[in-house]
Amino acid sequence: MAKSIVPQNHYVYQITFEEVPHIYFGSRTCKCLPEDDIKYMGSPKTYKHFWVDYTPIKTILVSGFRTREEANTYEADLIEYQWTINKPLSVNGTISNEKFNTVGRPKTQKQIESIRRICLGKKLSPEHIEAIRQGNLGRIPTIEQRLAVSLAQSTPFYLVSPTGEIFRGVNLRQFCIKNELNQGNCNSVMSGSKFHYKGWTASIKAHELYLVFHADRGINWNNIYKY
Repeated sequence: MAKSIVPQNHYVYQITFEEVPHIYFGSRTCKCLPEDDIKYMGSPKTYKHFWVDYTPIKTILVSGFRTREEANTYEADLIEYQWTINKPLSVNGTISNEKFNTVGRPKTQKQIESIRRICLGKKLSPEHIEAIRQGNLGRIPTIEQRLAVSLAQSTPFYLVSPTGEIFRGVNLRQFCIKNELNQGNCNSVMSGSKFHYKGWTASIKAHELYLVFHADRGINWNNIYKY
């Protein structure tokens, strides 16, 4: 007799603590309903003393992911956002509040993608910007490059700010410069490869979902762009 296949549920959760304002995000796969998976409280590689010294509170944020990879991507977005607004309160990190040291170790494709996502939106140093400028001096754009720039300046865009204000336009580059945003990350939001970028989302529905996770945690939206 063939064994029945038990469906797996993939979900993302958060752990908060009654005594301190720190927060931990995790993804999980279980064979029961997420709301019944109450015994599992996370498996952090660091900050383990939080689970011993304080009282953890588990909250299911999103369930129903089709794969674990989708849940992991969503978890990475939440961690990235928490590091942007208040890195010291994040429990997703090492004791020194830095990324895990993997120097000298070969990286998997999954780790490479995770690093890429974390680095998205980081500002270049003035020295780096000047080096790029010097490297481009004297170069004549090709016809294809000119057409690509012209097309990008005439392509409509739609974004919702962290405060819910809707922005529509046809020159995303100028909009990003004016609002101190990274154009590549804004394109990733509009294409759906990123859930948000510094609180900016691609639809009112996504914005409302975003607020469910963050608006009730005392975030000061005026500081959303500060690192």
